[in-house]
Amino acid sequence: MLGKKINITLSILILLLICLTVPAHAANKAKKKKINRIEAVKKVDSCCDIRRSRQYAAIVMNAKTGEILHQNNASSHRYPASLTKMMTLYLVFEQLQKRKITFDTKLRVSAKAASAPPSKLGLKKGDIITVREAIMALIVKSANDVAITIAENLAGSEWNFARHMNIKARNLHMYRTAFKNASGLHNPKQVSTAYDLALLSLALRRDFPEFYQFFAKTEFRFKGVVIKGHNRVLERYTYADGLKTGFVNASGFNLATSTDDGNHRLVAVVLGGQTARVRDDHMISLLEKSHMQLRPITYVAKNSNKIMTSKKDIHSPFTLLDKEINTVFSSIPQPNAEAVKNKTHKRSVW
Repeated sequence: MLGKKINITLSILILLLICLTVPAHAANKAKKKKINRIEAVKKVDSCCDIRRSRQYAAIVMNAKTGEILHQNNASSHRYPASLTKMMTLYLVFEQLQKRKITFDTKLRVSAKAASAPPSKLGLKKGDIITVREAIMALIVKSANDVAITIAENLAGSEWNFARHMNIKARNLHMYRTAFKNASGLHNPKQVSTAYDLALLSLALRRDFPEFYQFFAKTEFRFKGVVIKGHNRVLERYTYADGLKTGFVNASGFNLATSTDDGNHRLVAVVLGGQTARVRDDHMISLLEKSHMQLRPITYVAKNSNKIMTSKKDIHSPFTLLDKEINTVFSSIPQPNAEAVKNKTHKRSVW
């Protein structure tokens, strides 16, 4: 009888010990897992120097003067990804300005547009979307199905729309750019440069000031649903006021950003980030250094009570000689115009 009681007591003690040990083990395992995740993030951040990326290119320009404040691989060919949609929007704004279409103009979705890969709104064949909704979908959602819908409705086909994109690119002096579609979906022959994309960014503000506020939007409502964007720089950097993100595997993470600190307006393009966070951090760093470079520096001259100001910080790593600024891209050649094939298209606004 005594032995039986001892066995029961031992069983109870073992059960209590298991109950106490298992949660502690689980907690330690969860804690270790959390630590591993933190270490993994730190490892990614430390190894992802954006300048090590093969796709990396960047430029910062003074929007008023065109002065180049920073450049790295800025004239090298890169894949623009969804920054292509900035040209798509340029052509839409142009038609709005000419009053050939209105914000309420209806655009019909084709089977091709409906089958576009993400990012997309999920439109179906035969759906109708307005020009205003299409603009918001391109800027906030970067919707590929909407980009194709715009192209087909305005130019009759996406091929014909791309032809107009290339004509406009030449007019804007984007001489190292070739567009093959309206969405930015990867095409090995669709290329641009950080410099050309900066020119396009400048042109959007200069030519369409009445529409530029759309680029500052981070969300919009479509069919009762609030759709949020992924341009975190607009939320993180005080002076940022617009433009576009882009990504395909071949390009890396791309971003065009415009800023206004009340005294100076800048446009910057960063291409080829390993992650969206790495790209965004680098963009903010470049913009802040460039704004600091342009802010007047006040100092008192030695042996004098006279207060003096300097436009540029002589210690800034981004200071360029005037002659360098004027000649950085003067040697970029204009490519020969491509032969335009004879094709028939549906009705076009052009």
